[in-house]
Amino acid sequence: MRILIGHDGSNYADAAIEDLQRAGLPEQVEALIVTVGESPVVFPLASPEFSEQKFAGEKVRSIVDHANRQAAASLSEEQVFVQNAAAKLSSCFPSWRVGSEVVTGTPANELIRKAREWDAELIVVGTQGLSALGRFILGSVSQEVVRDAHCSVRVGRSTTKTDRAGVKVLVGLDLSRSTEHVLRRVLQRSWPAGSELRVVTGDEITSGGWRSNGVFRDIFVGDLRVSAATVKGDTEEILLAEAHRMEADCIVIGSGLAAVAANAECSVEIVR
Repeated sequence: MRILIGHDGSNYADAAIEDLQRAGLPEQVEALIVTVGESPVVFPLASPEFSEQKFAGEKVRSIVDHANRQAAASLSEEQVFVQNAAAKLSSCFPSWRVGSEVVTGTPANELIRKAREWDAELIVVGTQGLSALGRFILGSVSQEVVRDAHCSVRVGRSTTKTDRAGVKVLVGLDLSRSTEHVLRRVLQRSWPAGSELRVVTGDEITSGGWRSNGVFRDIFVGDLRVSAATVKGDTEEILLAEAHRMEADCIVIGSGLAAVAANAECSVEIVR
């Protein structure tokens, strides 16, 4: 399994790494931590011919050189914290093969491009909160990755519920063709003993075996406790409310419900 992790040096990015310990991931993973830095300044004003005609050439070149020095210094700092992030990930998952890389460009575009080039199965990003309500609001980079990535995306959030034995996972199913793939992805993960999997389906896709009028019925798949229910109403609102009620560690959904990622209190994985 190949996982690409976007890291910008923020606490949100560190939280996304820590969250992977509750994702049921296998022991054999190749992970790549990617940081996107500033590109050197190259634009028409940097041309000596242009600057000599329109501006004081030395002044223009001085501005460009100063901007490029700042970009170079920034890249050096980013190299340090991406290496620190790789060390942190390796300490959490000693059996993983972990690498790190700094690229330049527009963050969301570069993460998506690198994931496609590297053939990643999963992209991991933090929430990059924008306000005091930051843990509930996705930053623009995370939003773009969730929307445009070709592969699955996990938006990792911090949690205070690190002392319980198992993991609580809420799965939301919709009318998209990815429904079966979503369930398969969750059931193939290696969940610790005491974990709980709760499946919510929309009323419009219910067959007789799923219908339970909003009452969850428990079964066991190995050591994993699984419950399912069909609930009438707006699926996104229902998922957010149920995740809050059950204190879920993660919501797993298909791409048709990707909007849930913006407002969830817990981590969200969008399966593609």
